[in-house]
Amino acid sequence: RLYNPTSPTMLTVLAFLALFASAADAQGCTTDRALETGQYLCSRQTTLPDALRYDWAINGSHITFEISASAAGYVGLGFGGPNAANPMIDGTAWIGFCSVGGAIMDVQEYRFDGRQPIATNAILTDATCIDDGITTTVRFTRTLAAQNAASFAITPDVPMTMIWATSDTDMLAAHAPNDRGANTVDLDPPITGPCVVDGNVVQGSYLCSFDTGLNGIVFQWAVSATQIAFQVSATVVGYVAIGFSGPQAANPMLNGQSILGFCGPNGGAPTLLEDFVFAGRTPQAGLNQSISNTFCFDDGTTTTVQFTINLRGGDFDIPILGTQTMIWATSGIDMLAQHAVADRGAGRVDLSADGMIEDDGGDDDDDVCFSGSSMLALKSGEKKAIKDITVGDSILVTAEDGTLTHGNVVFLPHTKDNSHKIRFVELTTNKASRIQLSKKHLILANDCGKDSQFELYHASDVSKGMCLSGVEGPEEVIQVGRVQGEGIYSVITDHSHGLIVVDGLRASSFAVNHGIVNAFYHIHRCASAVLPKFFFEADFVISAHQQLGKVAQAVYSLF
Repeated sequence: RLYNPTSPTMLTVLAFLALFASAADAQGCTTDRALETGQYLCSRQTTLPDALRYDWAINGSHITFEISASAAGYVGLGFGGPNAANPMIDGTAWIGFCSVGGAIMDVQEYRFDGRQPIATNAILTDATCIDDGITTTVRFTRTLAAQNAASFAITPDVPMTMIWATSDTDMLAAHAPNDRGANTVDLDPPITGPCVVDGNVVQGSYLCSFDTGLNGIVFQWAVSATQIAFQVSATVVGYVAIGFSGPQAANPMLNGQSILGFCGPNGGAPTLLEDFVFAGRTPQAGLNQSISNTFCFDDGTTTTVQFTINLRGGDFDIPILGTQTMIWATSGIDMLAQHAVADRGAGRVDLSADGMIEDDGGDDDDDVCFSGSSMLALKSGEKKAIKDITVGDSILVTAEDGTLTHGNVVFLPHTKDNSHKIRFVELTTNKASRIQLSKKHLILANDCGKDSQFELYHASDVSKGMCLSGVEGPEEVIQVGRVQGEGIYSVITDHSHGLIVVDGLRASSFAVNHGIVNAFYHIHRCASAVLPKFFFEADFVISAHQQLGKVAQAVYSLF
C-alpha cells in the first residue's frame, strides 16, 4: 500500500562557511553589469511543437532576449492583452524572421489592434536573426521603459502574461492555431528550486548532480541566494573543467567561461584551480571572480575538484534559473593546455532544477520509471543495466515479506528508441547505494524506527534520515538530489508481487499506485505462458500498452 508521510524533512546546513559570500542577494535574472548578447541568466522552455525557448537577462534599464525555435519562419514573443481567453488579442510582441544565409531579415516590435499587428517603431539594439535551416534564433536588447506612445513598459517585478508563436513563413503572417501559447511569467523571480538551500552552501553537502556521459565527468552542486558550491570529478589524471557557453550554438566553447582545476598525485603539486574567460579559444585568467573553499585530489584514477563561487560580482554572472548551456572538458595533463575534441562536451543544465518549463503542456509526472543506468542482479550472479535487460532475463526480485527470489522478465514497458529527458530523484544511502527514479515511482522506505515496517513511498516523498530496504538490511538516506537524465525504464516479471531489486534496494516496478497497476500486469504474466517472447517485444504491443496506460492513469486521477 502507499503511505504518504506528512512532509519531507528539510535539509539543514551543518556548518558555517569559513568565508561568507560578498555578493548581495540577487534576483535570479538581474545583473549589475552591461548586458551582452548571448549572455543570459534565465531561460524558459515552452511546450510548443516547435520547442520555442526564450532566454533573457535584465539590468536596471534594459532587457536582452534570445528567442529560438525549430521553425523555418518567424518566432515571436511578447505580452498578452486583457482578454484572458485569448491573450494574443490586443497584446504586444517582438517578431523576427530571416532566410537561410540572411538575405531576408526583419526583427521588430508590434502591438496588436485586435489581431492586426502595428509596428511601434521602438528601437531594438543588437538585433540579429539566424536561420541555420533547422532553427530560427532571434536576439535583441530593449529598454524597460516605453519609448513612445505606441510602445509599452516592461515591469520585471510584476508577473506578466507572456505570449509566443512560430510560423514556417519568412514574413509577417497569421500563425497556425497550434503554433502559439501563453502563460504568466515572473521575469525576475527569486532563486528557488530543489537545488537551492535556504542558508549558505557547504562543500560536501550537495542537492543535485549531472552525469555528462563523457570521461566519467560528473558534477554535483548546491545553490544559495549568493553562491554555488560545486564538486566536479572525472576519470582522468589531468585537468577537469566546467563552465558556461559563449554565444555561438555551433561551438559553445568559443568566448565562454569556465573554472578549471588540476593537481598532482594525492592532491600535491602542481595545483591550479582558477576561473577563465575565453577570447575566442584563448583562456584568460579571471580577475575578480570570488572562488573559495577550493580543493583538488588526484588518486591516480580520478581527479576531483571542489570550489564555491559567487553568483554575481565577478568576471561573469552565474546563470541559475532555467536550463543553461554548460560546457565541460578534460585533459590527461596537469597543466593548462588544449584538450582533444573528443574530450569536451556541452549540454543544457538546470542548476536550480525548478524546471522553468511552461505549464501548458508536458510534465514528468507521467514518467514512472528508473534511469537507464540502474543495475539489476541476474540469476547468474552478474549485474546488468536496466536499459540492456531483455524479455526472458531472470532477475532478483523480492516478495512482500522481504524474501529474495528470482523472476523472469515478461514485459518491458518502454520503447527501443528511449531518449526521453527527465529529472530523476537520486537517493544516496550510508552504505553507498545510489538509486535514480522518477518522482512518482514507488520505493520501500520507513522512518528507520526499530519496529517500523517498510512501506511504499513516492520517491519525491523520501527525505534525508529515512531508511530504504536494502537486500542486506535497512540503509539510511544521507542525500536526496535531483539528476537530469535521458531514458526511462522499468521491467515486469512473472513474480506476482511486482517488487524488484534495483541497485541493491527493494522497489516497485510501478508508480502512483502499486496494487492497481500490479493487478493490471497479471494479464501480461498469464499471457507470457502461452504467447511467444517476440510478441511482447513488438513495437505495436509496447505502443498500445503505453496508450492504454495513459488512459488508465487519467481515469485513476479522477478518483
